[in-house]
Amino acid sequence: MTLPNFVCVGAQKAGTTSLYNIIGKHPDVYVPENKEPRFFCTSKYDDPDGMEWYAGQFLQGAGKKIIADITPGYMNRPHYADRVLSTLGKDIKVLAILRHPAKRAYSQYQMFFNTGRETMTFEEAINHEKALKEGGFLSNSFYSEVIEAYRNAFGDHFKIIRFEDFIGPNKMEIVQDIFDFLDLKHIEVEFAHANKSRVMKSNRLKKIIYPKSGFMKSVKKQAMKLEGLTNFLQRNLRETPQKMDDALSDSLMKKYFNKDVDRLIEVTGIDFSDWKTKA
Repeated sequence: MTLPNFVCVGAQKAGTTSLYNIIGKHPDVYVPENKEPRFFCTSKYDDPDGMEWYAGQFLQGAGKKIIADITPGYMNRPHYADRVLSTLGKDIKVLAILRHPAKRAYSQYQMFFNTGRETMTFEEAINHEKALKEGGFLSNSFYSEVIEAYRNAFGDHFKIIRFEDFIGPNKMEIVQDIFDFLDLKHIEVEFAHANKSRVMKSNRLKKIIYPKSGFMKSVKKQAMKLEGLTNFLQRNLRETPQKMDDALSDSLMKKYFNKDVDRLIEVTGIDFSDWKTKA
């Protein structure tokens, strides 16, 4: 049975798609076509046939030095660390990419709004009870408890990098550091920040680009293979969203996240104090 020996657990909207694209170019790495198997964070984990399904995602990776599962949903709850450990063993490598909590929440909101899964304003959405439930905009930005669970489960085989470093001016050093963590030879790769948040210019086009029915999703998947169509949509159907207001970011950090950041620093020994509200 072919199973992953490397898992990136998130966080959502913290560069996991970029990581998928980058390590997928390494000749010694296998990444499945389905970037996010989501086995450990869904009902598939308890399905009698779930393990066979999960292993099936990686059949083509047999013989590769690194077989990767990159699923940001694995950071949604601390007990997912135990699921990963009991299934894949303590010798695998686990990576978490952490992003400024308030900005991560805002980026997730933009993604949901853009794809039609959210219709409220950001302020309305974060004040709704679902924001603090599993997968919610705020819930996904509480890191300390989940990170502690993964550190306890995997010890030195667990690594944390900051999203801000991953996309920063020294990003290629971070990429090579990830290769070192995975015991991979260094190769030159082109880095492009993938899956950036965008806002659709037209709600009508949004329904076409992000269909809800299975049939229309299949039609869209085939249509997107047409040469030039993807680039046309990128140029004409999207606009760059407004950045998060600093005052709102500081307000969210003070109200929800500052204490969790303090705990995260305590758990990891990494300085995340620049995330905190200064006032």
